[in-house]
Amino acid sequence: MAFMFTSETSKQYMLEEDAVKGFEMAVANGQSRLALSILVDVIHGIMEVLHTIVDEEVPEEILVVEEAKEQVEVKPLEKKKTEQKQESEKEVKNLDK
Repeated sequence: MAFMFTSETSKQYMLEEDAVKGFEMAVANGQSRLALSILVDVIHGIMEVLHTIVDEEVPEEILVVEEAKEQVEVKPLEKKKTEQKQESEKEVKNLDK
């Protein structure tokens, strides 16, 4: 499955509809600023494809389970912090004696 990313910048300055080919030509010509502006369009295209793939493959139920796991992991950390505070308070009291 091949994708062709388009870029208005590549069409306008490089006369190339395929943004990847326009990017390669700009790099070969030493036009770094133009290449970067075309690259931004390519990256946006890649992100759109990835978001589409992720949205199709990941059911909402899995996302809910992952959120629940994160909440469970946070609670023990809070307990450890309170235990550490209690221990440090005991040490301070022992030093005062």
